[in-house]
Amino acid sequence: MERYLTSLLHSSLNLKQLKQVHTLIITNYLDLALLFVKRLIDSSAISDGRKVFDKIPQPHQFLYNSLVCAYSKLNLNEDALPMFSWDAPK
Repeated sequence: MERYLTSLLHSSLNLKQLKQVHTLIITNYLDLALLFVKRLIDSSAISDGRKVFDKIPQPHQFLYNSLVCAYSKLNLNEDALPMFSWDAPK
């Protein structure tokens, strides 16, 4: 199933399709969260991506960078700034 989900995330899914696999990834395949959040951000679903990001126990710095870049590109600077001082749960 993990391979199938990975191939889905690499394919050209629309936002509705991404949201359909959301629960499955978060509840059973947290290792795919990085790729999932990146796809949400790339689909301009930044608020959805941020919600998933906030549930990841130790998010990778790649996700921090992706969110900051997305916020900046959309001129959401007030959302980008807190990312620089956000502490991941220990």
